[in-house]
Amino acid sequence: MAISLGKAARDLRTRLKLSLRRAADELGISYVHLCKIENGRTSPSPETIEKFHETWGIDLYMYAVAFHSENREMPKALRAPARALADGWKRHIDLMLDQRTKEGEKSCLISAD
Repeated sequence: MAISLGKAARDLRTRLKLSLRRAADELGISYVHLCKIENGRTSPSPETIEKFHETWGIDLYMYAVAFHSENREMPKALRAPARALADGWKRHIDLMLDQRTKEGEKSCLISAD
């Protein structure tokens, strides 16, 4: 089963509504390095993959399996669990976005005082 970590990284960043520069800053890697990962010109190191988990609580490999693997290539017995995994990641991302929105609203209220 072929998966693309670069496509998964780009998809995750866009789902989180982050610019490439902001995502790179949050991950603690360079903008150029993240761009190369997303464009498939380099593979993320194990340390970089760990940064995705540390920063956003998301295992990039599992995210890639859930969203960027072809169902027809997946054994039939794994298709339903993969769908459940994708649904779980969607809920996790929605919660993160809600939390970011609330934090942004709080910081606006604090700076307005």
